[in-house]
Amino acid sequence: MTMTRFACALGVALCTHGAAQAHPSGDSHVVLRPQPDGHVLIQWDVALRDLDDELLLDSDGDGRLQARELTARWPDIGAWAQPLVQLSTPAGPCTSLSSPARAAPAWVRRDGEHHARLRWSVQCPRSKGQAQVRLHYTALSPAPDSPHRAVVRWHGDARAERVLLGGPRQEHVFKQR
Repeated sequence: MTMTRFACALGVALCTHGAAQAHPSGDSHVVLRPQPDGHVLIQWDVALRDLDDELLLDSDGDGRLQARELTARWPDIGAWAQPLVQLSTPAGPCTSLSSPARAAPAWVRRDGEHHARLRWSVQCPRSKGQAQVRLHYTALSPAPDSPHRAVVRWHGDARAERVLLGGPRQEHVFKQR
């Protein structure tokens, strides 16, 4: 999408952001796609209102997120997000091959609200025995009764979906066949 089309579409879509701020936090969606060479593609869709709550993206304070505000802060968004979704195997932590902070800004509409789409990849060390990848997700509110949910989808040989709820740190092990 060209920057002009992106700015117009996002600007129109975000006009109602200020009214949505009073609602509880939105769901986030994490998709993990393991590759044959051991790296995993990570895609994380985070509700814009949650990003605004964390990073104060509304720079002019008008209660509406504008495309220019989000684009200007995209490196900050990526730098904030990447450490919150980490992967490891029994052989150790996966290492970053790319950064969402360096990717072009991307936006999607999910569940009736707008999300930033962050993408990056990691290289996971191979381990002996059954291949496992452990997700470490720390973006959830520390309150166990937090309304934030993370829907996590594993798109490997054995597909899986999990919903993570509340608490300061969530982990889940995904197994490959």
